[in-house]
Amino acid sequence: MFVGSLSSITFRKSTKTSNADVHSLVSSSLSSKSTGSFQWAACQLDSLSHCRTIRGIKKSLETLPQGLSETYAKLLVQCSPTDVVLVRKIMTWLAFSSVPLTLHQLWEALAIEKGQKVIDGENRLRSPQDILLLGSSLLSASSDGHVALSHLSVRDYLVSSEIRNNPATAPYALDPSMSHKELAQDCLTYLLLSNLSAGPSDTEEEHLSRLEQFPLLQYATKYWFYHARKAAADDELRSLTMNLFAPDARDNFMSWVQVLNADSPFKWNVFPRHATPIYYAASLGLDEAVESLLALTWGEEINAPGSRFGGTPIHAAAIRGHVTIIKKLIAAGADPGKADFNKVTPLHSAASRRRMETIRVLLEHGAPREAKDGMDGKTPADWARLSGHEDVAKMIETFSEKAARDKEYEGGSRRGASPPETFSDSIPHTIDVWQPGVCFFPDFYEKRSGLDCSRIVGITVGEESCTFDNDFTSEEQDGGSAQ
Repeated sequence: MFVGSLSSITFRKSTKTSNADVHSLVSSSLSSKSTGSFQWAACQLDSLSHCRTIRGIKKSLETLPQGLSETYAKLLVQCSPTDVVLVRKIMTWLAFSSVPLTLHQLWEALAIEKGQKVIDGENRLRSPQDILLLGSSLLSASSDGHVALSHLSVRDYLVSSEIRNNPATAPYALDPSMSHKELAQDCLTYLLLSNLSAGPSDTEEEHLSRLEQFPLLQYATKYWFYHARKAAADDELRSLTMNLFAPDARDNFMSWVQVLNADSPFKWNVFPRHATPIYYAASLGLDEAVESLLALTWGEEINAPGSRFGGTPIHAAAIRGHVTIIKKLIAAGADPGKADFNKVTPLHSAASRRRMETIRVLLEHGAPREAKDGMDGKTPADWARLSGHEDVAKMIETFSEKAARDKEYEGGSRRGASPPETFSDSIPHTIDVWQPGVCFFPDFYEKRSGLDCSRIVGITVGEESCTFDNDFTSEEQDGGSAQ
């Protein structure tokens, strides 16, 4: 009944005909064959809307595809051979983007070309609306300008064995790790555009103008590393990552750092001018990039402040719980006890977030347990208690460095020392989805947003409500900032 009503209304609009018999035929045909699938019926209506004659409509109704997979296959096969690459790129972005994209953002993304330093206007679709024409029923656009796959089943089909095993649709098949690689490469190519080589914006007006001129800039800035971590191993992707971190791309790097730190327009000027590539590589969990940076002469920034608050690469990794990276940094000579501008050590940060494995590694390598912060002299154990982690505080206070490791490591040069094998590397050291956690956050630190001290307790839509469990105790929770 619902499908029949929809088909009658939509079909009447799309065909601009008043033939009641045809309306009835379409309604009854779709209702009887849809098996209750709204998405299937909507796709057929879209296909029927392109029929120019009643005879064409009737012929199409006689050959309706069975199920959604066959429907999606039919829609893809109908694409012009010259549009295959473009349609596949549309599907890749919409299937694997981290957040919903606007039509204008997707329009910009489709114009990115591998290895190019500028966006060629001649390679851009003439209108963003062309995207909707190319995607047909596989896409949907919202009233606020966002575009998405029309149904979750579209994504399921794009990564299924059905699409790969059909020679006619195989060119559109998507592999998750390869798709993330493609998106990471596009984002990095965008961040390395020559237009961004002028360095950070000098005024708020320039900053806002840049965001308007480069509609994909905020997405590329915030999510390229997410896609990179999800991507298949690839030399080209590694090269692009190191290109962004290279000394001769310092202006592009700083342009990225500025946007990354500016989570609202008025924060355009809060980014650290002394930012270092290895700090951000460590913060973002980019293991291979950290290794590459450590192997280069400009990897000597290992103990240099890299964040707004003077945090070192070990600070960055400790906040996020990237244990393997911490071990690599220490083995290369990083000081696990070096404090930031506010005398906060990596152990303070790890203690407040209950990073148990991180805390053990730092303590084993001589991180000072009694270090006091610059506000009112709080120790790492104090930070743990203020965060509600009494067990962490006791562990820090009772830790015996002598029992944990040999004396030969204490007081000597850490450069070249091998990381301890006491604890397993199997604990996850990358966090894909940021969630606010319970932690102590001193007043002298500027909070990036209310999310640092807030959490969603429930959502109400109309008369429907959903309440969430707010017992955040998992080590996967993160209340820190990458910046």
